[in-house]
Amino acid sequence: MELGAPLKRVADQLRRQRMDPLAEPFLELMSDGFIWSDERLFGLSTEEMGSLRAIFRFRTSLITEEADPRFENLWNELRKICPEWIGFSPSRCSPDEALASRYRKSKKRSPLDTLERLHRKSVSTSVADAKRHSAAITLLLRARNAVTIPLGELDHLDTAFCNHIGRDQPEAALSTLEKIAEKVPCRGGFWRDLERAAFAMEMKDRANYFRGRFLSTKADP
Repeated sequence: MELGAPLKRVADQLRRQRMDPLAEPFLELMSDGFIWSDERLFGLSTEEMGSLRAIFRFRTSLITEEADPRFENLWNELRKICPEWIGFSPSRCSPDEALASRYRKSKKRSPLDTLERLHRKSVSTSVADAKRHSAAITLLLRARNAVTIPLGELDHLDTAFCNHIGRDQPEAALSTLEKIAEKVPCRGGFWRDLERAAFAMEMKDRANYFRGRFLSTKADP
């Protein structure tokens, strides 16, 4: 596939965007990048969404002055295809100390950092409990990565899920994933991971419910 093919398909939508002086940036979990509220697009395919997330990731690496070379070619391609996109405004892709500080603080509460803390957690909790807790977090993260969330539509839930994970709150994260699942298609593996996460947290009733969802999904044509 041509490098910028998915971006060409969304170029017209990008050109129609107009900068809102009141727009605010938020850190999107799946791209690990900042997106401004007036840059949201809806109804994208998986490929289009993935390409835009790569753009947001690279742009954020410019903001933090830690350039991510993986997506530089895609970034340059979009600059050729749609140079007028509001996301190329110098105020949104130049080094910014305040945004860089905000990004680094968020990384301190990242899912991977959470797992590292859980592995060290043995003073106030038994080793067995710590392992179950860590397993639940791992399964919830895997379940989240198994679903595709359209940019902008469920930002509040995605942010809430990330916050719950960062605060070692797997039960709240599980509930948030359920809400996300009401809005997007979910395969059997998603429900299977929720079942296992609930079981790890000793939530037997919830585990049985998710088991039923897993079986019903498998039975779908």
